[in-house]
Amino acid sequence: MGWAPSDIRTTVRKLAKVAFSSTSIPAWAAMVVICLGATYAEQLNMENHQQRVRADVLSSTNLTASRLQGVIGANVELVRGMAAMIAAEPTMDQPRFASLAASLL
Repeated sequence: MGWAPSDIRTTVRKLAKVAFSSTSIPAWAAMVVICLGATYAEQLNMENHQQRVRADVLSSTNLTASRLQGVIGANVELVRGMAAMIAAEPTMDQPRFASLAASLL
């Protein structure tokens, strides 16, 4: 026992009549408004997520930059100290330089 083609056509006509009747217009309008609202909310959520990700990356980058600046500053001061040692003791031999450099590092 299956559906006859005339039964299918009748059912489709009834559904179309109900779906596109004047009494269903408020329901369709409400559905459109809900879909538009959901789309707008999703867009706002995506923008908010992207801003949070950018802030996290910026924070991580700033932390790495600060650490790198500290290491570079320390290395610059180390080189300045070694230059001052060489200037203070220009006749320094290799073993003396190696012992001083080892103590600095």
